[in-house]
Amino acid sequence: PDRATLVMSFRYLTDDHFWFTLFHEIGHLILHEAVRVRVEGKDSLSSEEEKEADKFAVDVLIPEEYRQQLSRYGVRHWKEIIRLARKMGVSKGIVLGYLQHEGNIPFSHLNRFKVRFRKEDTSDISRRNRHNGQVISASCTTHLQ
Repeated sequence: PDRATLVMSFRYLTDDHFWFTLFHEIGHLILHEAVRVRVEGKDSLSSEEEKEADKFAVDVLIPEEYRQQLSRYGVRHWKEIIRLARKMGVSKGIVLGYLQHEGNIPFSHLNRFKVRFRKEDTSDISRRNRHNGQVISASCTTHLQ
């Protein structure tokens, strides 16, 4: 096929989960056999394929050259997190999600940095895109949990 369709949900309703999931799924399309239909819970991908897609997403969102500096950041470095996110060109929620996943910051801290979506917002997006003949919906698993 010459086209691929990515179908996602706003399962966690935060920007870090959305962008990580999007690039994780794009990673599957680029790195793995894109001809297969994958449905969460129905098909099992190898843990190696999942790790490769995770790495692809992290590489896109958090460039390697910033990771050593980020490894030194914790909760009290919130101003530096904001500055570095701007420098990297990503939202502070994405940087926070990365630091939470890496164990530098507890999942209960600094969540005000994340952009939160409302279920009503996702319904509006889905309705608009169906009207425009596009498909954007369904479910993907993230690994920033």
